[in-house]
Amino acid sequence: PPDERTGLFFGRAFRDCADLLRNSSLIIFLVISILACIPGMAYNNFGNLFLNTQKFSRPAALMTLGQVSDLLFLAVTPLLIRRFSLYSLFCSGVAAWLLRYLFLTGASALQLSWPVHVAIFLNGPCFVFIFVVGVLYVDRLVAGTHRGAAQGVFVIATGGIANLIGALLVGFTQAKFLTPETMLPPPYHWTPFWIFPAIVCTAAMVLTLFTTRSMRIRKDGSNQR
Repeated sequence: PPDERTGLFFGRAFRDCADLLRNSSLIIFLVISILACIPGMAYNNFGNLFLNTQKFSRPAALMTLGQVSDLLFLAVTPLLIRRFSLYSLFCSGVAAWLLRYLFLTGASALQLSWPVHVAIFLNGPCFVFIFVVGVLYVDRLVAGTHRGAAQGVFVIATGGIANLIGALLVGFTQAKFLTPETMLPPPYHWTPFWIFPAIVCTAAMVLTLFTTRSMRIRKDGSNQR
């Protein structure tokens, strides 16, 4: 629990922020988390439209396959945590986002339907391993008195900064590839549209691989650094 006898609220807040900024592992993890969450806006905002324009039957019902996947991966996550490290599971979530957009790119380029089903089912590891496991990992990176502040920063990074950047990127790609102002009817060039978030996912995946050694946590919960 936080120590309530450390002074006024703003004093505690500034001290917490200063301590968090000195935690290099946390800063690296937040950068990776932002990169990993930026591409989510493309799928969340345009996944259903993609299914409709590609003439999938009952697209809204098809997308609920992602929620089924969420429940399955939530159920098995406690078992996976006992076998694998939290950072390994988080990296798996980043890889799942990359695979999702590669499947969507291939499906739109080759006019195939099965990669779309796989991409939707990947919602489980995309969501659980990033947002659920990510919170657990932040809890291991930061000392007890600053865990609440660190998790708040994680939420701001993934749900605020990443979504803002993702919305700007998706708006640009939508205007360029899906619904250009000068073209009627809209061309809906889905292949290049899905490539852009795949590139961001690739950058996040590369960064996770380069930082795997420095982000490991001992069995006692402390960071090696």
